[in-house]
Amino acid sequence: MIPVLHPADSTSWASFGVGALTDAISCNVTEERNGIYELELTYPISGQHYADIENRMIILAKPNFIDPPQPFRIYKISKPLNGIVTIDAQHISYDLSGFVDGVFQSTGVQATLIALTANCTPTSCPFTFTSDMSEAGSFSVTEPTSIRALMGGKAGSLLTHWAGEWHYDKYICSLNANRGTDRGVTIRYGKNLTSLKQEENIASVYTGIFPFYHNVDTGVLVTLPEKVVNAPGTYSYTKICPVNMTDKFQDAPTESQLRDAALAYIANNDVGIPSVNLQLSFVQDEIRDRVDLCDTVHVYFDALGVSAAAKCIRTVWDVLADRYNKIELGSMRASIAGTIASIQEKADEAY
Repeated sequence: MIPVLHPADSTSWASFGVGALTDAISCNVTEERNGIYELELTYPISGQHYADIENRMIILAKPNFIDPPQPFRIYKISKPLNGIVTIDAQHISYDLSGFVDGVFQSTGVQATLIALTANCTPTSCPFTFTSDMSEAGSFSVTEPTSIRALMGGKAGSLLTHWAGEWHYDKYICSLNANRGTDRGVTIRYGKNLTSLKQEENIASVYTGIFPFYHNVDTGVLVTLPEKVVNAPGTYSYTKICPVNMTDKFQDAPTESQLRDAALAYIANNDVGIPSVNLQLSFVQDEIRDRVDLCDTVHVYFDALGVSAAAKCIRTVWDVLADRYNKIELGSMRASIAGTIASIQEKADEAY
């Protein structure tokens, strides 16, 4: 897609606005799970409409396989270097940092989303909020706070109350229980994926635990005859973690009870499974092996005989080529605190 430039005060982007930025050298949209959502464009000073480009104007660009073109507000334009400038823009949802909610209390996800705009200043908030969640629970705002911070940028935010994954479509902000899906995409470490960082992750994996019960008052110590409960999998090394399970029992457990508790601990804590944090660069088949933000991907470690499910937590979309340049798999990030904290700093740099 060719990115399109629109006036700063535009609220509808069906037309070509100021015009298409046909001379764009590169244009990439980066989005993280509950995190940053930004566009970076490089443009020659000799390019069409270069003279029209100003801070706070809107660039309309497609951000991924699924979503329609999205508006991104320009917040920084670099000085020309070799006749080329770099333009940084944030998704229109960042405008919510400029809408402040007063003190209010609400009950449940749905009522809280309504309250976000009902209690904000200024009152002319163009954003609407939706959710597929129906969880109960009280929510309160005890001091004036920006709406975007309440969405997930501080303790006590919607994300810390109810979790979920934000999705943005122009002025519609949706808090989904699960934004992505599981298409059965698999990656096999050691075959179609190699990574020095992942080697380090594998080396740090415990292959089993040494469970024990120890009452320091009575001196009673309970261990298993076999000492170690192994994690499922096949390992070329041994690395055992001692686990004190005393707090799981009121009285000294039997060997069978201790063994069952150890097996539950291994399953609940993914003992023996490497942590997954991989940056992948490849051209995806849109139908067969596409991975979008928040999708679940299965990473197989054949040498260990184990697998791990990972979320897609970051994508970089090449707007001009209509494809992903990079995706990142890893542990799920719970908040957009880092995004919120940097907004004012970036604004100060831009204006």
